[in-house]
Amino acid sequence: MLNNYIINCNIILFSSNVKSLINLFKSHFLVLYASGGIVVNKQNQLLMIKKNNIWDLPKGKVDFSESYKSAALREVHEETNVKCVIINQDIYCTSHIYRDDYTNNQLVLKITYWFPMSLISTGVLKPQKSEGITSVVWVCLNTEFKKDTYASIIDLLKNQIELI
Repeated sequence: MLNNYIINCNIILFSSNVKSLINLFKSHFLVLYASGGIVVNKQNQLLMIKKNNIWDLPKGKVDFSESYKSAALREVHEETNVKCVIINQDIYCTSHIYRDDYTNNQLVLKITYWFPMSLISTGVLKPQKSEGITSVVWVCLNTEFKKDTYASIIDLLKNQIELI
């Protein structure tokens, strides 16, 4: 696990107006929306990328007026050179907070929507170097990569891999 992340913190808030409370919370951050894919091939292997020396799943920012589904499919293809289709309408959402070096250390709340995907075609796996991705690989689902990935990715896979 990465030591500079708070893992599995449960926060309970009480309010007569939950929507208002959530909006108040979000107002303290730059809120970014992203989409990504949980891609498993016929050999029951998971598609992973290595970015900044950390294993992750392919994902990226949602463009203006783009749907979460379209963004997920586009980002998986851009980051890996793999073309997919969404195979399950169930989605999983993760959120994390970080300081952004590019915006003078502003706090960012990144909300990511994840979609289970199946391959349409795969050519040569090709990392998107311009995004800092150095490797794209297929890993066995039982592979132990927990030491080199984010807690949110481990949680996502534990909770959602059966959807695929």
